[in-house]
Amino acid sequence: MNSDCGVEFEILAIEDSESDLALLRAYLVETPDFQSNLTSCSTLEDAIRLLAAVRFSIILLDLELPDSSQEEGLRRLRSLTRTPIVVISGHEDEKLAGRIVHLGAQDCFPKRFLNGPLLRRAIRHGIERKYLLDRITRLSTTITRLDKLDSIGSIATGLAHELRHPLTSLTLAIDYFQDQDFDEDTQQRVRNMRSSLQRATTVVTSLLDFASEAPFAPEPVPVAVLIDETLALLDTDLRAHDIDYTTTIAPGLPSVCVDRARIEQILINLVRNAIQATLTCPEQPLIAIDVTHFEGYIQIAISDNGHGINDDDLKKIFEPFFSTKRRGEGTGLGLTVAKELAELHGGVLQLMPSPSGRGCRALLSLPVS
Repeated sequence: MNSDCGVEFEILAIEDSESDLALLRAYLVETPDFQSNLTSCSTLEDAIRLLAAVRFSIILLDLELPDSSQEEGLRRLRSLTRTPIVVISGHEDEKLAGRIVHLGAQDCFPKRFLNGPLLRRAIRHGIERKYLLDRITRLSTTITRLDKLDSIGSIATGLAHELRHPLTSLTLAIDYFQDQDFDEDTQQRVRNMRSSLQRATTVVTSLLDFASEAPFAPEPVPVAVLIDETLALLDTDLRAHDIDYTTTIAPGLPSVCVDRARIEQILINLVRNAIQATLTCPEQPLIAIDVTHFEGYIQIAISDNGHGINDDDLKKIFEPFFSTKRRGEGTGLGLTVAKELAELHGGVLQLMPSPSGRGCRALLSLPVS
């Protein structure tokens, strides 16, 4: 194995012929608009080891190798990597070329007709085509997810409206019993029923929020006002749990054009999550809110020193009804709603481990007015 220096495209050539490899090197001579780093190997097994260690832009594959032949090597590579593959073959069989592309190669060229401009163009087009195909796949997945969310929203609205009135009636009845002079055991049972009804009501309210179609009313708002109002609403919770918090807002920030109530709904959800995450913290609970301006976005980062979130849960954290909280403590819709509200504003909501290595960090990015 060997490599030559370059800077733009990381290319893996799987070729057992030294003379053909020398031609590839000659064809990939750097030009002002094309620079590359060529790594070569002569067997499929060597290629697999390289792919496990290095991230390549594209693979140039010879069909006839000492440890594989024709489509076998391509099939194996396709099962192991998403790196785009251009096949360079000693055959001039059009049917074979069609099968090669059908198996997932970006292109297939007979060696006899290859030249520098054609190879460089094939590499560029192969990488661009793979990028576009991946983007189409992601968009298709997003559309499918949005269709599912739309269906869930319709079902949720119907269920919530059906449940709201009986829950209200039951809550009024329980409130009546709470005022009666029962023995302590009966009073505890009544309190437990009241608590269960409150949780059910919270779920119903969350379902209605999830499917809400209230008018969108954006207006320019200084981000400091949003932070201050959010913290004022949660002041009781912060004091009750003896949680320290800091706010750092960069000077001279532009306003954001947002629906004030909806953005405060996001911030309240994120700060409440941070509060709950710090309740089991062995150290003094701390929440840090940092606001900066980066590339046309106001970024609001909310970090805590709580228990954090593992990688598996992080992948599912925005899915409807998924929750890392104990049973009865969350509906699993708060972050789903928050993410959709952020996207409604052209923004992005992300969750990640805290930079300090302890706890979690939520990052809300909103475009400036």
